[in-house]
Amino acid sequence: MPLLQLEEPLGGLATEALVPWLQASDRFPRMLWQSRDGQLTVAALGLASRFKAPQEHPTHARRIWCVAGFDANQSWNGYPAHLSYIPEIELEHSPAGWTLRISLGPETSVEQLQRSLATLHRISPEPDAGLPPVVAPVRHQPQQPQWCQQVGAVQRAIADGELQKVVLARQSSLRFEAAPSLWSLYRSWSQQALNCYRFVFEPAPGDGFISLSPERLMQRSGDQLLTEALAGTAPRPSQSAEARDASLELLADSKNRHEHQLVIEDIQHKLASIGLSCSQRCETSVLQQRGIQHLHQLLQGYANPMPADTLIAHTLHPTAAVGGLPGEAASRFLCHNESLVRGWYAGYCGYLAPAAAELAVTIRSARLQGNELQLFAGAGIVALSDPLAEWQELDQKIALPLSLFVPGEEHVSRRTSLS
Repeated sequence: MPLLQLEEPLGGLATEALVPWLQASDRFPRMLWQSRDGQLTVAALGLASRFKAPQEHPTHARRIWCVAGFDANQSWNGYPAHLSYIPEIELEHSPAGWTLRISLGPETSVEQLQRSLATLHRISPEPDAGLPPVVAPVRHQPQQPQWCQQVGAVQRAIADGELQKVVLARQSSLRFEAAPSLWSLYRSWSQQALNCYRFVFEPAPGDGFISLSPERLMQRSGDQLLTEALAGTAPRPSQSAEARDASLELLADSKNRHEHQLVIEDIQHKLASIGLSCSQRCETSVLQQRGIQHLHQLLQGYANPMPADTLIAHTLHPTAAVGGLPGEAASRFLCHNESLVRGWYAGYCGYLAPAAAELAVTIRSARLQGNELQLFAGAGIVALSDPLAEWQELDQKIALPLSLFVPGEEHVSRRTSLS
């Protein structure tokens, strides 16, 4: 726990200055998080306290930031499987205005904090430097032949009654002429993204993780819990009239509605196992993004007392949209058959606090290491899946970030699943 926490309101700042402020600091880790509705934006620097396990979380902490990988027991090339921490400096923007929060830990350098704080009102947005050219073709793991074999293995397990669905993942890597700025990449990608959480984590210079995810894992306010099912996806045309027709078509599609209902029932079953009654809050709707749209069902749960946030997150994760059904059987299958380490892809990120908590699923994500970028995508495999069609689906899911530096990529996806 930090030795001291201070908080005060601020004025005269612009949200556009947050990224330049993070870039100008010599404090690591550097983190940016924004809720999907844009109501909460936090830029954070440094590490005042770190907690190795959920049971170590102090109940009186103002807010704890969490990141977890798809596999809670597997580290990822320098990234921990799970990270819970309190930053040294947090700049928060909400409808109430700007708030500065300082947490002093046992190893905090007051001099370095003063340097970071001194730049707050001097930083102004600058033109983006852009991204260097790509110098090598995109490399996939698994490659297409191995992917087809994995799809076949899933379908055999489905035929044997062991599984209903498994989400297989792919890592697509490309190399730049020079190391790009993580924050330039984020800004370019973020400007094109719609209806998503925005998360950037930079633990050290030259290494960082980005997720622009449409999916909420959980949101708690007091004794009320919100979660959601996102499953069933279709293209979203750019023209408004065509987009409306496509949304109605998606809502009426029996195959997508069936897959969506499976996810709803899985979430309700998981929450019931920890004493949370969960019901559909409204009619199924469509969550629209650039080029694609998802069936969206908001689920609301109550319990008195409410289970701990860490228990709720552990119960829900991994969601059926990134793992499969049944959950435990799908996880075992992926452990033995998937050829890549997912790391923080398809994990979760967000904050836990006494009064509220919110966590997003870290899909639509990438990791930048030096001059190499890794993009992650997944596809839900069912009995009737076509391996080559699912491969094309993966291409569509990375089309938006890839279009920033590879000519000819398009933003509009064909029919895809969520992850």
